[in-house]
Amino acid sequence: MSIKETAALILTILLLFGGAAILFYSSKEERADFTYALSSEPRTLDPALVTALSESRVVKSLFDGLVKLNGKTLKPEPAIARSWTVSANGKEYCFFLRKALWSDGTPVTAHDFVYSWERVLNPSSKSSYDYMLFSILNALNYRQGKVSTFDSVGVKAVNDSTLIVVLEKPLPYFLDLAAFETLLPVNRKCIEKHGLSWVRPENIVSNGAFTLTGHRLNDKMRIKKNQLYWNADKVRFNIIDVRTCEGINTAFNMYETGAADLIEDFPSLITEEILKRSDKCVAPTLGTYFYRFNTSKPPFDDVRVRRAFDLAVNKENLAAYVVKGGEIAAGTLVPPGLPGYIGVEGLKYNPDSARMLMKEAGYPDGKNFPEIELLYNTSENHKRIAEAVAFMLNEALNVKIITANIEWKVLLSRVDNMDYTFVRAGWYGDYTDPNTFLDMFITGGGNNRTGWSNKAYDSLIELASTLSDNNLRMKLFAESETILRDEGPIIPLYYYVSKYLIKPDIKGLYPNIRGYFSLADLYRE
Repeated sequence: MSIKETAALILTILLLFGGAAILFYSSKEERADFTYALSSEPRTLDPALVTALSESRVVKSLFDGLVKLNGKTLKPEPAIARSWTVSANGKEYCFFLRKALWSDGTPVTAHDFVYSWERVLNPSSKSSYDYMLFSILNALNYRQGKVSTFDSVGVKAVNDSTLIVVLEKPLPYFLDLAAFETLLPVNRKCIEKHGLSWVRPENIVSNGAFTLTGHRLNDKMRIKKNQLYWNADKVRFNIIDVRTCEGINTAFNMYETGAADLIEDFPSLITEEILKRSDKCVAPTLGTYFYRFNTSKPPFDDVRVRRAFDLAVNKENLAAYVVKGGEIAAGTLVPPGLPGYIGVEGLKYNPDSARMLMKEAGYPDGKNFPEIELLYNTSENHKRIAEAVAFMLNEALNVKIITANIEWKVLLSRVDNMDYTFVRAGWYGDYTDPNTFLDMFITGGGNNRTGWSNKAYDSLIELASTLSDNNLRMKLFAESETILRDEGPIIPLYYYVSKYLIKPDIKGLYPNIRGYFSLADLYRE
């Protein structure tokens, strides 16, 4: 059978069994200039609460921060801040804001950033990425209630157009952090008026390249060019539809039938065929696919069990024969490619050692080991991976793993509440430094969510944050990653590659190790 015939057959199968029916536009609704398909519904559009990459792409199209990343170089560039200065000691940044407007016509000011960052750091905040602001003077103390007023935190609006940020210590990647979604400004009056419903299309006030004009749950979000945006002349698309669906097969159906111009990822069953196509885009990226253990309760409160599970998974085979998209088997959390970081050697597949550890832990040949539920969010690819891992663990350790798929929002809620035993996870670097991966697992970290705690690990991460000597920082990171590998609150499975299917006439997306692109940069040639 030819490639064309194979692809046609697969598409027919996916259309029959892959999920939702193809969605059509109403004759009364203006057709979008560009359609981007997501394989899950964003949990939130609130910058303070966003945790997923799919959410962040949409949020960054609605809100503009002090700086933004260049889609080619990943270097921070002026956004709401037209320029800035840095003190000689590297601890004080002075941002000079341009004249910019909210979508309701009111000016964006330095006070908006003060309000927004206080909202993230407030002790009552539910932000998981609060730690992105902890480099700021007294930010952590305020978050923990050790100082009572935000006036003591190193964020000051000198006037409407000047914002001063004072850090605890010099931080070489602070401008990268300033581009992160958690630090985006939000409109105070809008939030105070509408409360939790402020992100609804009829209520939201934003300052980015687009405004949210419609949102049908598990269907689509429509965003339109913000005519009041400071850089509106550079935004090419007037209307973008962000289609949301549960599962990559449905997204692939939409792409193949012309209902979407861009999708991220593609069905693993047909990866080999897709990799031969000219409309695919595949590149290494700074991300790791892994499984979390709940270390706060048996059986994964025992490091021997966690280590045994890691040793029992053949990650090379998983990457080559199950994932099949060019991904690299992962031995440790931090992926290769970070400047100056060599990293540490990961655990190798060794089922004999795994069985010995299980015996030492009191589970010889799996005897008396409880049935384990492995959770993953709804996705055909996640399903195949979970089933393969469950099979490997059963073969090597004689343990029973029940795989269970749940909606993305439900999974996040359960992980946040530690209501799981074994769960699928993933992480993309927020900036190009090992710290973006390793500080996730400090004690009580907002994205730790394993219950794992290690004082030596915490101390190494803290010490690395105080140093300006990059070589020494990298050594400390390697020491901390060694602890993480040996203690095993997670099983790293593989390193991501960015995988897109994008229509040939769509331009403005450039492969990079962060998997970063902006909807505002895209255009049709």
